[in-house]
Amino acid sequence: MATDPQSLLSAANLYQGYGASGYQLDLMILALLAQISKQQNPMIATDPQTLLSAASCYQCLGADAYGLKLMMLALLAQIVNNGISGGGLGSGIVFGNYGGGQPNFTPASGTGAAFDTSIGRPWFYYNGAWN
Repeated sequence: MATDPQSLLSAANLYQGYGASGYQLDLMILALLAQISKQQNPMIATDPQTLLSAASCYQCLGADAYGLKLMMLALLAQIVNNGISGGGLGSGIVFGNYGGGQPNFTPASGTGAAFDTSIGRPWFYYNGAWN
């Protein structure tokens, strides 16, 4: 994934209009956070409406409705809630709540390990399937 400023600004197009002028750095940070969240769970929603809805609990803390900052908080919460792996989806152990079912991603390397925090079950991805 490209992380140069132009690529990040291009990836952040859908978030434009949610912040004050001069917010290019916030847009790039938001694009990076969305990429990290999507790497952990490709099916996770990172659109502005979903993130603002998920971040609504932060508005009560006195944060003026800074849309971009709220979406950043929501993305950071997604990243934490979906587990942080030790080297991407292809290596390390990913921790997450899979509700007792199989993890919802395929490790990039073709092998991997995940731990379902909802029931304490380990999963191992090998030979094209979670076991």
